[in-house]
Amino acid sequence: MLYLGDNQSFGPIPPNSGEVMPLLSDLDVVDNSLSGSIPLSIGNLTGLMTLVISNNELSGQIPHFWENKQSMYIVDMSNNSLSGTIPTTVSYLSFLQFLVLSSNKLSCEIPSSLKNYTNMFSLDLGDNIFIGKLPAWIGESMHDLLIFRLRSNSFNGNIPHQFCGLSKLHIIDMSHNHLIGHIPHCIANLSGLKSEGMEESQTPSSIGNFEWIETLDTSMNQISGPIPLSMTCLTFMNHLNLSYNNLSGKIPTTNQFLTLDDPSIYQGNAGLCGRPLSTECPDNGQRKPGGDEEDRDGDGGGKLEKLGFIISIVIGFFVGF
Repeated sequence: MLYLGDNQSFGPIPPNSGEVMPLLSDLDVVDNSLSGSIPLSIGNLTGLMTLVISNNELSGQIPHFWENKQSMYIVDMSNNSLSGTIPTTVSYLSFLQFLVLSSNKLSCEIPSSLKNYTNMFSLDLGDNIFIGKLPAWIGESMHDLLIFRLRSNSFNGNIPHQFCGLSKLHIIDMSHNHLIGHIPHCIANLSGLKSEGMEESQTPSSIGNFEWIETLDTSMNQISGPIPLSMTCLTFMNHLNLSYNNLSGKIPTTNQFLTLDDPSIYQGNAGLCGRPLSTECPDNGQRKPGGDEEDRDGDGGGKLEKLGFIISIVIGFFVGF
């Protein structure tokens, strides 16, 4: 094992690294100032199990040197300046469990060869330039996935209903993309989720099914309609921020909402009224008839089709690797 993390090292990774240390099983040079490209000689390390080169200044493309790495289970190249695409040859890593490529300049679509990762625990492709639709096969093949991050890319289209098969998820973050449509109702069956943030959609009436939510932040978006009464069932929620949207109607006053009495978490919604805001409800606080139906259907779908929505989950749970 070679661990040189947080060592103030700079310059390129020696090009002959894989030749002078052919029996190396773990390479970890995290948190340095290493630059240049990833040496092709690393391809000679046939017994390599972990490759952690995150938080450096590496550039260039990810090499095609994965054919003889059947033992590798961790690849972390996050927080560099890597560009190009994910090589299709990474499909040879049949036992890969952690693939972290976030905060680079990777582009194009996610290659379908990744569907071979049936043992994947963590897939983090956030903060890149990926495009295209969210691959449905992720929900069909990665059933053990615990952490799933695609935030800050250029994905478009709907969330595939196949994602409902990711029943073990603890963290899912698809924020800051160009997704449209509804949140699949079956996401309420993802029993591992503890906290959820949604952006640019309507708040679904079924949100009360996420009974373990601790933090819900949908601020600074274009969410419309009333606050669903089902949210009063989120008895574990200790942080809420609905500010600066287009919400309307009376703020619920039962259960956990009795403790969420900071006006700032509701400000910027001209249509909201009632405690803790100073705006009184004109009808003595009665919710409009059919409000529950509005929670489900919103404004008939006209506006919703034009709005993208983003799911961003920040969970008070850390999976120890």
